[in-house]
Amino acid sequence: MKQIFLIFSIFCVTICVSAQTDYSEYLNKVMEKLEAGDCDAAQKFYNVYKELSGETKSSVEVLIEDCKNPIKENISYAINDKIERDAKIFKVVYIEDKGKHGFAVCDMGSGPISEEMIKKRQLPTRSEMVIIRKNRNKIKLTEGDYWTMDRCSDGNCYYLEFFNNSFRCTSMSGSKGILLIYRF
Repeated sequence: MKQIFLIFSIFCVTICVSAQTDYSEYLNKVMEKLEAGDCDAAQKFYNVYKELSGETKSSVEVLIEDCKNPIKENISYAINDKIERDAKIFKVVYIEDKGKHGFAVCDMGSGPISEEMIKKRQLPTRSEMVIIRKNRNKIKLTEGDYWTMDRCSDGNCYYLEFFNNSFRCTSMSGSKGILLIYRF
Protein backbone atom coordinates (compact mmCIF):
# COMPACT_ATOMS: atom_id res chain seq x y z
CA MET A 1 0.00 0.00 0.00
CA LYS A 2 2.82 2.40 0.88
CA GLN A 3 4.51 1.68 -2.46
CA ILE A 4 1.34 2.46 -4.39
CA PHE A 5 0.90 5.73 -2.45
CA LEU A 6 4.58 6.64 -3.10
CA ILE A 7 4.28 5.91 -6.82
CA PHE A 8 1.02 7.87 -7.02
CA SER A 9 2.62 10.84 -5.19
CA ILE A 10 5.64 10.86 -7.52
CA PHE A 11 3.31 10.68 -10.52
CA CYS A 12 1.26 13.66 -9.26
CA VAL A 13 4.36 15.76 -8.57
CA THR A 14 5.75 14.95 -12.03
CA ILE A 15 2.49 15.98 -13.69
CA CYS A 16 2.31 19.24 -11.68
CA VAL A 17 5.90 20.18 -12.47
CA SER A 18 5.55 19.45 -16.17
CA ALA A 19 2.24 21.37 -16.33
CA GLN A 20 3.91 24.58 -15.19
CA THR A 21 5.22 26.10 -18.39
CA ASP A 22 7.53 29.05 -18.79
CA TYR A 23 5.89 31.61 -21.06
CA SER A 24 8.90 33.93 -21.14
CA GLU A 25 9.45 33.17 -24.83
CA TYR A 26 6.39 35.34 -25.53
CA LEU A 27 7.91 38.21 -23.54
CA ASN A 28 11.14 37.75 -25.49
CA LYS A 29 9.14 38.04 -28.72
CA VAL A 30 7.45 41.19 -27.37
CA MET A 31 10.86 42.78 -26.77
CA GLU A 32 12.11 41.66 -30.18
CA LYS A 33 9.09 43.23 -31.90
CA LEU A 34 9.41 46.44 -29.86
CA GLU A 35 13.06 46.78 -30.88
CA ALA A 36 11.98 46.37 -34.51
CA GLY A 37 9.29 49.04 -34.01
CA ASP A 38 6.44 46.61 -34.72
CA CYS A 39 4.05 47.77 -31.98
CA ASP A 40 1.05 45.75 -33.18
CA ALA A 41 2.98 42.46 -33.23
CA ALA A 42 4.41 43.23 -29.79
CA GLN A 43 0.86 43.79 -28.48
CA LYS A 44 -0.29 40.47 -29.98
CA PHE A 45 2.56 38.51 -28.37
CA TYR A 46 1.89 40.25 -25.06
CA ASN A 47 -1.82 39.39 -25.28
CA VAL A 48 -0.89 35.72 -25.78
CA TYR A 49 1.47 35.91 -22.80
CA LYS A 50 -1.26 37.40 -20.59
CA GLU A 51 -3.79 34.81 -21.71
CA LEU A 52 -1.51 31.82 -21.11
CA SER A 53 0.22 32.97 -17.93
CA GLY A 54 -2.62 34.91 -16.33
CA GLU A 55 -0.10 37.63 -15.42
CA THR A 56 0.46 41.22 -16.48
CA LYS A 57 3.71 43.15 -16.58
CA SER A 58 3.19 46.89 -16.17
CA SER A 59 6.71 47.65 -17.42
CA VAL A 60 5.98 45.81 -20.69
CA GLU A 61 2.64 47.59 -21.02
CA VAL A 62 4.38 50.95 -20.69
CA LEU A 63 6.92 49.97 -23.37
CA ILE A 64 4.13 48.93 -25.74
CA GLU A 65 2.23 52.16 -25.05
CA ASP A 66 5.43 54.15 -25.65
CA CYS A 67 5.90 52.30 -28.94
CA LYS A 68 2.36 53.12 -30.05
CA ASN A 69 2.51 56.73 -28.83
CA PRO A 70 6.13 57.82 -28.80
CA ILE A 71 7.01 60.84 -26.69
CA LYS A 72 8.86 63.47 -28.63
CA GLU A 73 12.40 63.88 -27.38
CA ASN A 74 11.98 67.52 -26.34
CA ILE A 75 8.76 67.09 -24.38
CA SER A 76 8.85 66.83 -20.63
CA TYR A 77 6.03 67.39 -18.21
CA ALA A 78 5.61 69.00 -14.80
CA ILE A 79 2.98 68.36 -12.15
CA ASN A 80 -0.38 69.90 -13.18
CA ASP A 81 0.55 70.17 -16.88
CA LYS A 82 -2.33 69.27 -19.17
CA ILE A 83 -2.18 66.47 -21.74
CA GLU A 84 -4.89 65.90 -24.33
CA ARG A 85 -5.58 62.22 -25.05
CA ASP A 86 -8.62 60.70 -26.75
CA ALA A 87 -10.49 64.05 -26.60
CA LYS A 88 -10.00 64.23 -22.81
CA ILE A 89 -7.82 66.57 -20.76
CA PHE A 90 -5.52 64.83 -18.27
CA LYS A 91 -3.56 66.61 -15.51
CA VAL A 92 -0.07 65.36 -14.75
CA VAL A 93 0.10 64.02 -11.19
CA TYR A 94 3.43 62.19 -11.07
CA ILE A 95 6.67 62.48 -13.03
CA GLU A 96 10.05 60.79 -13.12
CA ASP A 97 13.03 60.78 -15.48
CA LYS A 98 12.98 64.60 -15.66
CA GLY A 99 9.33 64.69 -16.71
CA LYS A 100 9.59 62.16 -19.55
CA HIS A 101 7.62 59.46 -17.71
CA GLY A 102 4.83 59.40 -15.14
CA PHE A 103 1.07 59.53 -15.18
CA ALA A 104 -1.82 61.96 -15.50
CA VAL A 105 -5.50 61.72 -14.54
CA CYS A 106 -8.78 62.95 -15.95
CA ASP A 107 -11.68 63.45 -13.52
CA MET A 108 -14.73 61.87 -15.15
CA GLY A 109 -17.16 62.68 -12.34
CA SER A 110 -18.79 59.82 -10.45
CA GLY A 111 -20.56 56.61 -11.26
CA PRO A 112 -20.08 52.87 -11.49
CA ILE A 113 -17.10 51.27 -13.23
CA SER A 114 -16.97 48.44 -15.75
CA GLU A 115 -14.92 45.29 -16.22
CA GLU A 116 -13.57 46.87 -19.42
CA MET A 117 -12.12 49.82 -17.47
CA ILE A 118 -10.28 47.36 -15.26
CA LYS A 119 -9.17 45.13 -18.13
CA LYS A 120 -7.83 48.10 -20.11
CA ARG A 121 -6.11 49.47 -16.97
CA GLN A 122 -7.93 52.82 -17.30
CA LEU A 123 -8.20 53.30 -13.53
CA PRO A 124 -5.37 54.00 -11.08
CA THR A 125 -3.97 51.22 -8.92
CA ARG A 126 -4.03 51.54 -5.14
CA SER A 127 -0.37 52.61 -5.10
CA GLU A 128 -1.03 55.22 -7.81
CA MET A 129 -3.97 56.51 -5.75
CA VAL A 130 -1.63 57.12 -2.81
CA ILE A 131 0.49 59.35 -5.09
CA ILE A 132 -2.60 61.08 -6.47
CA ARG A 133 -3.81 61.79 -2.93
CA LYS A 134 -0.45 63.38 -2.03
CA ASN A 135 -0.64 65.69 -5.07
CA ARG A 136 -4.41 66.32 -5.03
CA ASN A 137 -4.06 69.97 -3.98
CA LYS A 138 -1.58 70.71 -6.79
CA ILE A 139 -4.02 69.43 -9.39
CA LYS A 140 -7.09 70.79 -7.56
CA LEU A 141 -8.75 67.42 -7.08
CA THR A 142 -11.72 67.58 -4.73
CA GLU A 143 -12.14 65.37 -1.68
CA GLY A 144 -14.27 62.32 -2.30
CA ASP A 145 -14.29 58.59 -2.83
CA TYR A 146 -12.47 57.37 -5.96
CA TRP A 147 -12.34 53.96 -7.64
CA THR A 148 -9.12 51.98 -8.05
CA MET A 149 -8.68 49.09 -10.46
CA ASP A 150 -7.49 46.66 -7.78
CA ARG A 151 -9.83 43.99 -6.46
CA CYS A 152 -10.53 42.76 -2.95
CA SER A 153 -10.32 39.07 -2.13
CA ASP A 154 -14.10 38.78 -2.57
CA GLY A 155 -13.89 40.10 -6.17
CA ASN A 156 -15.33 43.53 -5.42
CA CYS A 157 -13.30 46.64 -6.23
CA TYR A 158 -11.42 48.94 -3.92
CA TYR A 159 -12.08 52.59 -3.63
CA LEU A 160 -10.13 55.22 -1.72
CA GLU A 161 -11.84 57.45 0.78
CA PHE A 162 -9.75 60.58 0.27
CA PHE A 163 -10.77 62.27 3.48
CA ASN A 164 -9.31 59.60 5.77
CA ASN A 165 -6.92 57.92 3.29
CA SER A 166 -8.43 54.44 3.70
CA PHE A 167 -9.21 51.81 1.08
CA ARG A 168 -12.55 50.00 1.18
CA CYS A 169 -14.26 47.36 -0.93
CA THR A 170 -17.61 47.70 -2.65
CA SER A 171 -19.54 46.47 -5.65
CA MET A 172 -18.59 48.01 -9.00
CA SER A 173 -22.18 49.17 -9.42
CA GLY A 174 -21.73 51.73 -6.64
CA SER A 175 -21.20 55.38 -7.41
CA LYS A 176 -17.69 56.70 -6.66
CA GLY A 177 -15.40 59.19 -8.37
CA ILE A 178 -13.82 57.97 -11.60
CA LEU A 179 -10.30 59.06 -12.45
CA LEU A 180 -9.09 57.82 -15.82
CA ILE A 181 -5.32 57.44 -15.87
CA TYR A 182 -2.85 58.01 -18.69
CA ARG A 183 0.63 56.55 -18.14
CA PHE A 184 3.45 58.04 -20.18
